[in-house]
Amino acid sequence: AGFALGQNVLNIASRPREEDRETKDSSRVHVTSTYKVTEPNMLHFPKMAKELSRAAWVTNGCIDFAYFEKDETKTSKEVHQIVCVEEWRCEMDMKKFRCSEPYTRLTPLMAKVSTLMINDTCGRVPCLPARVMSPKIIRKNLSEKRVLVFTKATDYIHTSLPAAASFVASVVQGMGFIPIVSDDGALLEKGSNLEFAAICLINNSGQLFDPSKEVLSSHIDSGRGVFGLHACIASFLDGEDAVGGTVLHPTTPVLSNIFGTHFKNHPPPQKATVRVSEKAAAALKLDLPKEFEHHDEFFNFHNNPVDVEGVEVVAWVDETTYKGGLMGTKHPVVWTRQVGKNKAPVFYSAIGHFSHFYNGLGEQHVARIIKAGLKHVLQQTYEA
Repeated sequence: AGFALGQNVLNIASRPREEDRETKDSSRVHVTSTYKVTEPNMLHFPKMAKELSRAAWVTNGCIDFAYFEKDETKTSKEVHQIVCVEEWRCEMDMKKFRCSEPYTRLTPLMAKVSTLMINDTCGRVPCLPARVMSPKIIRKNLSEKRVLVFTKATDYIHTSLPAAASFVASVVQGMGFIPIVSDDGALLEKGSNLEFAAICLINNSGQLFDPSKEVLSSHIDSGRGVFGLHACIASFLDGEDAVGGTVLHPTTPVLSNIFGTHFKNHPPPQKATVRVSEKAAAALKLDLPKEFEHHDEFFNFHNNPVDVEGVEVVAWVDETTYKGGLMGTKHPVVWTRQVGKNKAPVFYSAIGHFSHFYNGLGEQHVARIIKAGLKHVLQQTYEA
C-alpha cells in the first residue's frame, strides 16, 4: 500500500457526506429487502451480510448499507426476519455494485440460506417502516466507517511517518473501514463536521490543534477508541529537541488524559529486551514471544503508566538491557486502557521509530502490535 499523506484514501470527498444527506437529490435510490432466515442459518447469514456490507461501504456512491433484525422476530427461536436497507447516490452506482465480485459471489450463497420476502426500490423517501427494526447484525453510517489516521508533525518529523501512516491505513481498510489520512488539525477541533469510529495519532509532534477547541474528549465520552503510535505523546511540548535527551514538559493534559502519561525524553536508539505479558497479549489475540530483542527509541515518561487506573500493560522494556531508562523495573512500552463512563478503548505503542517496522523489510513485532491495537480500539464496531 502507498497512501499519500493528507489524502482521503478511499476518496471520501467524492461520496455524499452526512451533512448533505438531507439535500434534495432526485437521483438517489433506496432499496429495502426483507429476508426470512431460519435459526440454523443464522450461523451463516450474518457473516455473509457483514462481508457484503463492508464491500458496499467502500464502494463509490454508497450512502448507507445496513442489516437489521425486526424487533418482533428477535425472540423467535425458529425464524428471523432480516431487513437490508440500502441508499445509493444514483441507480448507476447501485448497478455497478451489483456487478462487483463480492455481490455476485455472496448473494447466491445468501439466497441458499434465506428466503426473499419483500424487495422495494424507491426514490428519496425510504421504504423503511418506522420503529420496526433495531440494530442487531450490522449498522454503520459514514461516521461509524471513517477512521482518522492523523499525521500532523510540526516539530521533529519522523522519517518513518509516511510508512507508518500507510501501514495503519492499509490495516484499517482491510478491516472494512474508510481510512482518512490527514494532517489537518481542524479535524480535531470543534466545528469539524466529521466524526470517526476511531482516531489514530501517528508519530505526531508540535501543536496539533487548539486545545481549547479539542474534540478528543467528546470522542472519548462517546465511547469511541483512540490509537496512539510512538511519538504522538511527544506533542504539545514546551520545547523541541531533535536528539531527544532534553527533559520537556506538556503544555496541555489532553493527551495524558487519554493515554495516562506524556513524553519526557529518550536516550539514543539502541537494542534492548522487550518482555510480553502473556495474559494481556492473549486478550488482544496478539501473537508475540515472551520476550524479544528490539532496536528502537525507548521513551521515558513524566509518570509511570503502570500506576494509572485502568492501564493494562501488554509489553515492557527491561531497563537493565540498555542505557538511559528512567522508569524503573516495569517500564511499559505497549498498553491498553479504558477511559470515561462509556469505557472508550485506548491503545498505545511507544515502540515504532523506524520505517522497516512498517514496510515488511524488518521484524514483524511492531506490525503485529499495531494490528492488535487497531482491532482493540475498533472493538465496538469491528468483529474479526
